[in-house]
Order: sequence, then structure tokens, then C-alpha cells
Amino acid sequence: MVRRSAERRIPACRTVAGTIYVLVWAIVLFPIGAGAAERRVGEHLDPSFGSSGVVMSTSDIAGEGRNVELSVAPDGGPMVGELSEGRILRLAPDGRPDRGFGKQGLLSLGPSTFSGNRRGLTFLASSMAVDRAGRLLVFGQQNDPNQSVQLPGGTAEGVISSYAIVSRFDREGVRDRSFGGGKGYIRDDFGLQSPISAETPFVGALRGAVDARNRPVLLAGVTIPAGACAQRSGVEEVPKALVRLTTSGALDPTFGSGGVSPIDGTTSHPQFEVAGNGQMVVGAGPVGSSRADCRNGDVIYRLGPNGERSIKFGTEGVLALPDTRLAALEPSGAVIVGRRRSRALLLKRYSSSGVPEETFGGGGVAKIALPLGPVEVSSVLIENTGEILVVGFSRGKPTKGRAASFLVARLSRNGKPILGSGGHRWVRTDFRLPMELTSAQAALDSRGRLVVAGTTATPNDPNGRFLVARYLAPSR
Repeated sequence: MVRRSAERRIPACRTVAGTIYVLVWAIVLFPIGAGAAERRVGEHLDPSFGSSGVVMSTSDIAGEGRNVELSVAPDGGPMVGELSEGRILRLAPDGRPDRGFGKQGLLSLGPSTFSGNRRGLTFLASSMAVDRAGRLLVFGQQNDPNQSVQLPGGTAEGVISSYAIVSRFDREGVRDRSFGGGKGYIRDDFGLQSPISAETPFVGALRGAVDARNRPVLLAGVTIPAGACAQRSGVEEVPKALVRLTTSGALDPTFGSGGVSPIDGTTSHPQFEVAGNGQMVVGAGPVGSSRADCRNGDVIYRLGPNGERSIKFGTEGVLALPDTRLAALEPSGAVIVGRRRSRALLLKRYSSSGVPEETFGGGGVAKIALPLGPVEVSSVLIENTGEILVVGFSRGKPTKGRAASFLVARLSRNGKPILGSGGHRWVRTDFRLPMELTSAQAALDSRGRLVVAGTTATPNDPNGRFLVARYLAPSR
């Protein structure tokens, strides 16, 4: 199974960070010593980023949520967030803090953000994206404890209502008043209805992105009673529709039906990708049933630029896979899916018509060996050349002297491993500080450079830090 935080362990082929720079609020960068090793082109850390290729923030910026979000601005500056803590850090292309953004590079979104003068409303961000103008979009939901519904059979507390929120901030981190009719955000239920209530909205933005024309696209979900396999009472959110807004924040009438294209999902952890040509793909969870969440797999929806089902993909634009999860969308419309089996990561490609490609990997499967130990694969990326990057991290064990690491493997367009120095399949960037990596995510910038961001903790400092690395683009 491949998802934003799946488990993987990767063997040693080391690119050790030569110097790690710490970012402090006095905006002073100072080094922490570490060894260095040379690698083939495309495996090198970028020395123009933080002077070593790696930047670390001060303590307590990332908080304790341990779920990093990463976007890269058009100028190459990474934006790193821990959205459950409401903190977003913006770096300049050279890795220094972007002082013109928020407060010395940090934007904080509190629970009362977007509540206006209404008491009790709370905002929870779920994802973020940067558009081609360098503006930040934040997606999430606003909860209203003044409205609640009791679940049948019930719990002591009612389920509180919610609306989806999409907000936009300008280059300085100020709410963009040209979006949302002068407010800088939109608050809507998009006409979606939860089975909990026909009168009270229970809607949120589960994931969000921006297309090539700067239009926000979001995966909207509704709250439902928790499934049979949740082993708990309560509720969860599942995807219900794709929604596209205009650049000014109105529902886009050219998309779906009045801006909304319905889907039917079963997972609270959906996958969502938007390609440069406007195609979209959603991994909506296992085949729908009362016990769907008991099983692995994905129902994958592929939609065209106007929210229409790509009817030549699978069955009417839907492909049901019993044992794999969506990993990536290619510009051609093909999708890559993956799962773990024993000590291997298995990737498959399905063509734009939803047919498995037998020439991919060996007999239709790219098998990537995984060594012993706790490693998580967090991102699968498609380069402009069609090559595939698999990115993950090793948590590390400070008490046992085991280094935390970023890990990268590269596959050809046909799913064959591209070996690094010494014939290794994986490039490893070790961090010799006594710390643990708690999450990681990767993205490619506009120049094809790989950026990896993570959250960290140390034995004496459980509050999180951000760790960001950038690699040179391979020469062709």
C-alpha cells in the first residue's frame, strides 16, 4: 500500500549531509557538523540551498502533529506546513527564511481564523498548495459547535456541523481580498449532504490543489458514522465530490455541474492528484460497502479537465483495485498504484484506458526490495522525463545511535531501477543529530529539483522541527 505515510525500509547507499543549518527566529544560520560523501549526478544535495542542501528550523515550529505538508513556489522557495498546528514556514529559494512572508517567514493560522465576530467557530486546515503567482491556498473546514446533531443510538456529545473552507494568501502571507468576494476565503457546503442530517451541513475540504490556470480544486468530503472496522463509535469523513473554483473563489460553472463533480468514497485518507493538463485522479478507498474499510485497495476515479468522467478509463471512469492504492498520476493519464508485500514494494502502471501495462517492471510489476527496519514511503513522483521517484524516510532511533534519513529511489519510465553509486538502488541522506523523523513529503520544483521536507523530534525536545533538503536535478 502506498500512501502519504506508508511503511518502508530502504538499504544503505548514503549521501550524508555535509552541513545542516539551523534556522532561528533571529534569522541567523549556524552549522552543525556532519560528514560528506560524493554521489552520482542527481544524488547530490544542492549546495546552493542552505549552503549544504539541508535546512532545519528551530524547535516548536512544527508542533506535535507530525504530518508535514510541502509545496514549492514557482521561484523554487519551499513552503512547509504542519497544518494540525496551523503553522506554515516559507523559505526563499536559497533556503533562508522568507522574511516578507508572515512573521519572519512563519504564518500561523489559529482555530479562530476566518470566524469573524462569531464565537465558538473553529478552523482546522487539512492541506495547502501554491499557485503559479506564488500565492498560498489553504484548505480545511470550519466547525460550528452551535449546531450539532445527535447520532442514532448515541453518544453523549452531538456531532457538530462543518463547512468547507478555501482561503488564499498573497505573497506576504496576507489574506488575499481579491478572493472570496473581498474576504480572502470561501465557506460553503457545495450542496453536499451527509447521511447524519438533511438539514445540517457536515462538509469539509479533505485535500486541495491548484491547476495550471490557478484555479483551486478540492476534494470535498462529508461526515458519516464510523464504519464497522473503525472499532470505535463516532464519525469519519469520506470523499464525496471534486469541486473547482474560479481564480476569484466562485464555483466554476464550466466544471461538473455548477462546479461540483460527484464521486463516492469510503476512506478518510483519500489520494488526490492533478496533472498539468487538468486531468484529475482520486483514490477514494475500497469498494463501497458497509465493511469497505475492512479491506485494502482503492476505487480510482479519473476525471477530465472539466470534471467529466474519463469513460475510457476502467468502467465509466472508475477502476476498482482490490489490493493496491493510488500512488501517482502521469501526464498521459496513466496511473501508478502500489502495495507492500513482505519486504518488497510493488508498483504497477495502468494505462490511460485502465489496462495494466505488462511491459512495466518485470511482467507488469516493478518490485523494489526493502531491507529490515522501520521505513515509510511517503511520495511517488513523476519527473518531466517520465522517470519515477520513490521517496521515503527512516525514522531513526536516537537512543540506539541509528541515524534518521531521507531515502530516494529512481525508476525508469518502464519501471526498471536506475542504480546509484556502488550499484545501490537507493540514495540515503543521513542526519547525524540525535533526532527522529516523524513524517516526510516530497515535491519537484519548476527546475526538476527534488525537495523533501520532514518533521522531527529529539529525545530532549519532543516539540517538532521542520527539516528540508533539496537535491540537484540529474543531468541528461
